[in-house]
Amino acid sequence: MKTRKLIQSLAASAIAVTFASGAFAMDSVSHQRDTNAPLGTPAQAAQAARVIKLGAGSEYLNVNRGEIVTIANGEKAFTWMFDTLGTPSFELAKIAPRDFGTGHLRVYVALDPNDIGGD
Repeated sequence: MKTRKLIQSLAASAIAVTFASGAFAMDSVSHQRDTNAPLGTPAQAAQAARVIKLGAGSEYLNVNRGEIVTIANGEKAFTWMFDTLGTPSFELAKIAPRDFGTGHLRVYVALDPNDIGGD
């Protein structure tokens, strides 16, 4: 009888630890997303509506809020969903991979054309 209670107690403890560690992992992932949330979120390249190729003289790029864009700089590229939260412009370096080489390139985010009223 004591053995059965001990096993039940250990099983309950193991389940509690599993859930707690899972919640911790989910919290750390959501925290990473929240860090960039005002500027958008990473996306899959297959979802991109267009590709913006940066050149040596690039100083800025224009995107629309909600647009998914692949940004290429030479051989390097990343895809981003500009689901920004009221941020009209920011430096590309804030979202680009560290070795992407953005310099002081600025991103200008226009309103989603679908959100602009026609009245």
